[in-house]
Amino acid sequence: MPFSHGFAVVLGSLDDFQAEGPIGFGRYRHGMLWVGTPEGSYRCAVDVDTRLDSEPLRWRIQPLRVSEWSNLLALPDGRHQLVAPETIAVPGNGGTDYIRDLRLYDLIYLPEIPTPVPPSYPFPPEEHLGELLPHRRPLDGASVAGFSVGERRAMRGIAGGDSAARIVRRPAGQPQIHMSTPMRFGGSAGHVIAVRPPWNVGTSGAALLDLEAVLQGAVRVIVMGENFNDESHEKGLHNVHQNQGDIIGGGFARENGIWHDGITIAVRSDGTAAAFMNRFEDQSDRTDDTGRPI
Repeated sequence: MPFSHGFAVVLGSLDDFQAEGPIGFGRYRHGMLWVGTPEGSYRCAVDVDTRLDSEPLRWRIQPLRVSEWSNLLALPDGRHQLVAPETIAVPGNGGTDYIRDLRLYDLIYLPEIPTPVPPSYPFPPEEHLGELLPHRRPLDGASVAGFSVGERRAMRGIAGGDSAARIVRRPAGQPQIHMSTPMRFGGSAGHVIAVRPPWNVGTSGAALLDLEAVLQGAVRVIVMGENFNDESHEKGLHNVHQNQGDIIGGGFARENGIWHDGITIAVRSDGTAAAFMNRFEDQSDRTDDTGRPI
């Protein structure tokens, strides 16, 4: 279901970053980002808790194809509402989805493999298929002239046989391609396949080190998550992690949904960008259209 306080994105400068323990903010470990905007600083809590070390955390760093994020990058610094509390998340709302958003996949181009052209030698023309090939026909007197009797016998033995195998021509075949889209690149035909890289698995400390490395040198940061509740009277976001695939009946299943996963994006001075994505061990990597695990 949608978040109680809506899903939003905050864009701005990275004013500060701190790795906090479970007593620093609520009950769980977080990487704390303070994002500077014209209306003030927003505190964004990236949840990387391993739930009292009983389960490992999963995270990965995804280089982004910046042109695919142009609509998001064009937003002015500040907080922007993406999904209202009463709205079901859908593609195109400005949010993201770890499972469905192909912008978070690696794209690989596979050119088509051409069928090799059969050589003209030693194959005979089609009209001679099934006939005895020249090297399988009995030798006549003219063809063995000049050879000794022993050489002639040896040649006849090699060339012996009263039938010839039929020549079979067949294509080499094509590789099987999954999750593909036909495409032409550089004048050649092929397919683009989407590949989701594997997750890192480890502790909160290791995840926080990677998050800090992603943020190092960032000239702009973008964070998606749920707004703080109105009672806190503080600008900021939490639930900055995967928000689908939680076990039905568990304490977080009410937040299952699609196209409202939290994410942290760092934009560098050279125009490149990378995303930090994080989820918990007990969250499924396969969900239905409502974000429930399958």
